[in-house]
Amino acid sequence: MKAATTILISAFIVLVESFSACTSNPANNVNADSSNQTANLNENANLTKDNTENLKVIIKIPFEPEETVWREDAMNERNAENRDFSATDKKLTAVLRFSAEDADKIVAQAETYRQPSPTEIGTEDWFPAELIAQSELSGNETLKGIGYAATDFSQPPFVDGRLTRIENSNYFVLELYTK
Repeated sequence: MKAATTILISAFIVLVESFSACTSNPANNVNADSSNQTANLNENANLTKDNTENLKVIIKIPFEPEETVWREDAMNERNAENRDFSATDKKLTAVLRFSAEDADKIVAQAETYRQPSPTEIGTEDWFPAELIAQSELSGNETLKGIGYAATDFSQPPFVDGRLTRIENSNYFVLELYTK
């Protein structure tokens, strides 16, 4: 009987200590939860998306794309491309494929804003497989194209950037920045 009572008291003490450890500092638990939520939000902000309707809320799209994949990232040294930026600035990168007819219309309109120029775009692992394969063939993991003004796609807060039509395709890489 004495052994059973000792075991019961020991179990009760362990149980009380366990509960008190869990609730001893609720502020730490709240902070841990909030840190986890912030980390999850930051991860979700960098997820690649393919919903054209959601993209249309953020920017203008003059014609309906046949394929859309896009991503919104916080600005950092890697994606700043020689731009001054603050901690709150963002970069939106979208890969859009249009019909041949719409692609030609987009180019014709973009040429009215400024002279096009040859450019190269570094590929990302989330780009469409066709573009990744094309960049691997180039040997330097880039895509060649012609750069145009992104005026027809810009909408606050994304007000600066460029539109690049990838060589031998109806794919465009749109890069827009906040200011």
